[in-house]
Amino acid sequence: MVVRLGWELERVRRQWRRDRDDLRALVAEHGPGEGLSVWRARPRRVSADLAALLGEYGFVWEPRASARQLLVEAARAYPDRYGHLLPGMEETISVDGQEVRIGRLLSECRRPSWGAREGEQDVARVLDELGVWRVRDGAPWNAAFERKLVLLKASTRRAGAVGNSWADSGTFRGMISASGCATSTAGGPGWQRSSARCSWSCGWARPRATGGLSPQARRVCHAPAPNG
Repeated sequence: MVVRLGWELERVRRQWRRDRDDLRALVAEHGPGEGLSVWRARPRRVSADLAALLGEYGFVWEPRASARQLLVEAARAYPDRYGHLLPGMEETISVDGQEVRIGRLLSECRRPSWGAREGEQDVARVLDELGVWRVRDGAPWNAAFERKLVLLKASTRRAGAVGNSWADSGTFRGMISASGCATSTAGGPGWQRSSARCSWSCGWARPRATGGLSPQARRVCHAPAPNG
């Protein structure tokens, strides 16, 4: 028991050193006051094994804070690896050897009821700083479609030209499909917002099928490519 506790406490010391380095970096970037405030808003994380072991010694921990910190650490790691913060529902990422179901966690954070607690508000602020992780205000589509737009734009940037991206493996072919664009009744205000956003964001994408769309919808979905 003593050996195991010593090993776990060594892990805590390593985490403390990482927290110290984070604080130094934040203070250097934002100044002492704001840097310390940002650092304090990050809940400290305790592993499940250590929490159970400390519980045997009478220590009390806050599981919600540990889960929130794990989410924040995963959210910081994901954009560094993939360039965005809109993972698929079943995607996971490894954080300190622990597989985090970041796709499902962020999906939970997108619920309207999430964000009422003080700790959740702190997490939301961190996520907003990291990038787009939920549907932008006023968009008539869901998070899955938002993710496709992000991936599509990233693909065009990597390709250097829209034509090259379109000639790739076909990953994005049909992404802006008839069903994707028609998120509201054709011709209504929702449709107008959706069709306009489709044409502005990636109007060059050709859908697989547009037979059931109105002439207005077909004009939007078959918008000419920006490069001609």
